[in-house]
Amino acid sequence: MRVATVVAAIGLLDAFSAPGCYVEEAIVFLLLCLFLIAACSIRLIAALTTRRCPWRRWLFAPIIGVITVTLIWLGAPMYLRFSISRRALTQLAQAELATGPRSLAPWGTGTVKRAGAFEVMAVQVTPTGEVDFVVPDTFMGRSCSGFAFSPVGMPTDPGGSFEPLGGPWYAWHTSW
Repeated sequence: MRVATVVAAIGLLDAFSAPGCYVEEAIVFLLLCLFLIAACSIRLIAALTTRRCPWRRWLFAPIIGVITVTLIWLGAPMYLRFSISRRALTQLAQAELATGPRSLAPWGTGTVKRAGAFEVMAVQVTPTGEVDFVVPDTFMGRSCSGFAFSPVGMPTDPGGSFEPLGGPWYAWHTSW
């Protein structure tokens, strides 16, 4: 159970290391967490009814769970992955700016490029110097997430929500 708990925690941290989250990965690891909670609950009830309950054995999973939820709630996985990738994302944004402005491409289309620890698609380059990137696998229904490089200030998408990441970078989430 301890190995499965650690695997589930690492999987969830990875799933939430993108703006929004990697949807399919998050679903898989959330289901694994639900299974582990059910299995641990059954084992705990059995141990309590037989009066053989070394309580220290039961602390591992809750501690790992609290740490994982706290890190996700704080956004630490995404901030860490972005920090690792920032230089490569900036180089890619500058390369996209050099190609000149282009209007918004249909969501989910475009060439996927590696930028640090992320795979991204540039979907728009505006005349003001804003570059919008979508992170593949963050699509759910009619929403997706990504990054915006906007050296002139807050990005201009009226339907999106933006979170400053420092300098010209913003994480964004949009529904259409």
